Amino acid sequence: MKRNKIIILAILLVALLTSSCQTSRTSRVSQAQIQLVQYSLKKTDLPGSWSIEGESWGADYGGESYAVTYIHEKLVFITHMVSIYPNEDQAQLAYKEWESEWFSIAKFKPVTSFSPMNTDDTFRYECEQKDPDGPLGSLRLCIYLQQQNEIVSFVKISLDESSKDNLTIEEINDILGVLDERLNEVVIDAKPESDSP
Repeated sequence: MKRNKIIILAILLVALLTSSCQTSRTSRVSQAQIQLVQYSLKKTDLPGSWSIEGESWGADYGGESYAVTYIHEKLVFITHMVSIYPNEDQAQLAYKEWESEWFSIAKFKPVTSFSPMNTDDTFRYECEQKDPDGPLGSLRLCIYLQQQNEIVSFVKISLDESSKDNLTIEEINDILGVLDERLNEVVIDAKPESDSP
């Protein structure tokens, strides 16, 4: 009888310690997730009627990431992914990896009508057009990549050339301006921590 009580107490103690470690790990993840959501694109940042298509959490190039996608029509959508890295050097390396992956997939044309408020930020903003030699207006896809301190912000905007409700370049710039301002206003006070208990 006494032995059974000891075994039960041991099991309860192990369960309690395991639960404590998992709660601690969850709290750290939750804090990082809250911070990532602070930087992310919101439905109210978008002109017109948009619905959320999906959101996900993950790790990209060594950083903790949150992605959200909004859809306007069947083929008109915006995806914003924001990633936080342990330090600025890792964010710079990740920026180069993002840039290598995304700006090599299509024939993009630089868009020079927007730049971040902080002149120290690294960024790249280009769009693919139906007619690469034509004026901006027949946009198919725009990609914006920005690195500020420990954060990398990636925006992908897919447009449908047959849609009458496509975003204009001015509306895209306004959206990027909101995201840039958000990065400049929110202070980073929590960094992702390791998963060890």
